[in-house]
Amino acid sequence: MKINFHNKNIWKLISLGLLTTMFFTFNQCVVQQYDAPVVKNNNEVVDSYHDGPVTGGGTLPPGGSGEFQETGATEVARLITDVGVKDFEAIYVTFQVLTGVDPLEQNVIRNSFSELKTQLPFDASIKSFNTAHQIATIKLASEFCNTLFDRSAYYNIFFTNFNIGQSPNNVLDPNGKIIMINDFINRFWGENVQPVAVEQVAIEQMSQLIDALLVDENMGSSTTTRKVAKGVCTSLLASAPVTTL
Repeated sequence: MKINFHNKNIWKLISLGLLTTMFFTFNQCVVQQYDAPVVKNNNEVVDSYHDGPVTGGGTLPPGGSGEFQETGATEVARLITDVGVKDFEAIYVTFQVLTGVDPLEQNVIRNSFSELKTQLPFDASIKSFNTAHQIATIKLASEFCNTLFDRSAYYNIFFTNFNIGQSPNNVLDPNGKIIMINDFINRFWGENVQPVAVEQVAIEQMSQLIDALLVDENMGSSTTTRKVAKGVCTSLLASAPVTTL
C-alpha cells in the first residue's frame, strides 16, 4: 500500500502525533497567574487587588503585567496568560522561513494559502483558537512539507545530520529515526529551546509515526524516506512551538 497524503488514515496518523505534541507543549507553556489573598495577623483575609483596583490603591497580582489597571477591571481581565497564537500571516511567513520554501516560486503554496487563510487564526487570542484553525494549519504545513520533499533543491540542503538521499533500510533504524526527528526539532523549534520532557514526548510520538508510515512500503527506496519525512515535517511544523507566540 502506497502512502497518499490525502488519505484520511494518513491524516489520522499525522494528527495523532501533532495533537499529542501540542498537549504536552501547552502543558509546559501555559501559565495562569492569580494574585493570592493575604491573611493578616488578626486572621482577616484581604484581597487587595480584587477588592481595590490599582487606581484605587490595590496591587498587581504576582507576575502581573499591569495591563489591566482601570477601575473595576473584571476577574477575566485580571487573568494573565503567557501564550498567544500566530495569526494567518505570521504562520505563512514562519513556514516559509523554517522550510526554506519560497512561495513566489511555488503556485501550489500560494494557492493553498489563499484558500486557507480565512480558516487560519485571525488574531493572537488563544481563546479564539479552535479545531478549524488547527486543521487549516495542518493543511498548510502539509503543502509546505510536500513541496520541500518533492524538490531536491530544497531537501538536499535541509538536514544537518540526516541523509535524506538514503533508503529506510540504511537510515531509518532506531538511531536514524532519532537523528531525523532531532534535525526537524532543531530546525523548527530551535536547538535546546523546549523543555527536555517536551522534546522526549515529541521523539517518542514521531518515532511511532515513522513506524506507521513505513508499513508495507519499499524499504529499499529513498522515495519512501522522503514520504516519511513529509509526515514528520507536517506534524512538527504545525505544532505549538512553531505556531504559538
